[in-house]
Amino acid sequence: MGAGTITSSGAPLGNIATYKPTDSRDANVIVAAAGDTYAGLLAKTGASPGSLINDATGSVLPAGAAIVAGTRIRIAGIQWVSAIDGDTLGTLAQQHNVTVPALAAANGFAAGAAPAATLIGGTRVLIPVH
Repeated sequence: MGAGTITSSGAPLGNIATYKPTDSRDANVIVAAAGDTYAGLLAKTGASPGSLINDATGSVLPAGAAIVAGTRIRIAGIQWVSAIDGDTLGTLAQQHNVTVPALAAANGFAAGAAPAATLIGGTRVLIPVH
């Protein structure tokens, strides 16, 4: 914005969240992996039946539909965020008004993962429906 040196600290901007141009377009999209199932995606995301939408066709996936790896599935209410250094399951859960168990399940952590479990900065974290 041409703010000049008045706003410059000269210090690197470490430990801040990153943004990619595709973030807003893909904020509520999951790309199905091999082995994903309809029921599994509902459990992982906290979504309700009838809320999984094939991103390519815009059609609702019928309950129990087979999920093909690579399919982009739009799910209202989920979002992806980038962890920053120092984030834990507990801090992200609190920031996004979800439970630690729901956040852990959405991101493949073992059942009973501790709220103090740390995340690596830059990790893409799925926030389930809340």
